[in-house]
Amino acid sequence: MKKQLRRTVHENAAVFEPDEDQGGYTVYIPALPGCISEGDTFEKAVESIREAATLYREVATCTV
Repeated sequence: MKKQLRRTVHENAAVFEPDEDQGGYTVYIPALPGCISEGDTFEKAVESIREAATLYREVATCTV
């Protein structure tokens, strides 16, 4: 099983999976289906998933 790191992002748990082949991290928020991002470093992955979660919530609250 791959090593996973977890951190809270916008009140949701985010799962960080290291990419052993290319480096960096893939990160997703299980509570927000389809909210996935990546970063070359852990810090960039955190920043990237925060932005993705913000955009996810903006789209989810839009009414047409």
